[in-house]
Amino acid sequence: MSLHLNKSYLLLLSTCVAAIAVFLNYPPPPLSDTLKKWKQSGKMFNFQNNNIFYHDYGNENNEDVLVCIHGFPTSSFDFIKILPDLQNIFGRVIVADMLGFGFSDKPKVHNYTVFEQADIITYLLKSLSINKVNILAHDLGDTIAQEILARFEDGEKDRILLQSVTLLNGGILPETNFPKIIQKLLLNKYLSPVLMRLTNYVIFKQSFSDVFGENTKPSEEELADFWSANIWNDGYLVTAEWVL
Repeated sequence: MSLHLNKSYLLLLSTCVAAIAVFLNYPPPPLSDTLKKWKQSGKMFNFQNNNIFYHDYGNENNEDVLVCIHGFPTSSFDFIKILPDLQNIFGRVIVADMLGFGFSDKPKVHNYTVFEQADIITYLLKSLSINKVNILAHDLGDTIAQEILARFEDGEKDRILLQSVTLLNGGILPETNFPKIIQKLLLNKYLSPVLMRLTNYVIFKQSFSDVFGENTKPSEEELADFWSANIWNDGYLVTAEWVL
């Protein structure tokens, strides 16, 4: 009887291990044609030995410049649908993947901060000889935009002159921010790395879709693109650094 139970437990354990292995290694969706073209048409610049991915649309001599700062945990690909309209309004539009996101480098041992991301945006603009901009920011990008705005207001020597700042939905005011349970769990420094490692496309698709309205849900291909860009170059291993 005991031998039979031991075999049953061993079989159950083996099944669980195999199931977890399959779950953890659930293959990511391949890059869609749209995302492939996005990646291929982008450029890279180097910031402190890290490559930052960006797009620069429009006339480089046009002084009416818009820079878009994306949110968490996605990338500049967020803005692809509205880029044509933005280009009709502004003469030049720049979008970039923040360090640790999208197709930018994702160093695993790194102290990710809002201040550094603001430095990266400022450095990019300066390297393109842009000294004044309009900002369109979303989610985490709101906080980075606020840091750039603070530097402008403080009159820092190397500040970027701001013509306008537009902040889309983000958790700026604590009293109006209602994080989901998973977001609260991710704030735990012990649970966060484990939860991020356990997250796969199926879980991401469900949780990410929930933040959209009933009539604005992304398509299956769009969700796959969001996920593919998010985990590019082992992105899930650094996402935990941001939520902490």
